[in-house]
Amino acid sequence: MKLIRREDYPAWFISLKSHALGIKMWNDINPDNYAANCEIERPKMPSFISTKARLAEENELRYQEALKKYENLTPAEQLDADRPLKPVPSSDDRIRIIYECEFMGWEWEEHKRTSMYNFIRSTVNPQLMSTVCMICASRERMEPRDMVYEIKQLWGASDWQMELYHKQMKEQVEQIRAGILRY
Repeated sequence: MKLIRREDYPAWFISLKSHALGIKMWNDINPDNYAANCEIERPKMPSFISTKARLAEENELRYQEALKKYENLTPAEQLDADRPLKPVPSSDDRIRIIYECEFMGWEWEEHKRTSMYNFIRSTVNPQLMSTVCMICASRERMEPRDMVYEIKQLWGASDWQMELYHKQMKEQVEQIRAGILRY
């Protein structure tokens, strides 16, 4: 379903929701939860070094907790218990496996975002899409959830309001390009 006229919005919204549910992304783009969704940061691409550092930190925390438990034991209980050993750095093979799993998870999230962006772009009237993109760019928010939210906001606007939005955003973009206005 293409969103060409305002009357198309309900059917388009149902197809958008169906697509988002299919890739398990509806909670991320639901315009009714927009304020809460904006607080969620986009995950950063993991790196081997950050994975290694995080695992070392987790090992150290586990060691400190075990050491505290051991030190809280009575001397008689300490004789029966093993003293916690200093953590040994994780092997590069173990780190690589964890890193690859994290990377695949991150890659899947990026794929879902791209899929939603492509769905929106391919089903929305180009003029409306350019207005939505200008609004999102002016707010420095170009996630699919931002686009869906702006489409919902504009859908209720009258024709003259949409033209005014489009004109204002076009002027802002020209001012930004000219160096008069900054983000």
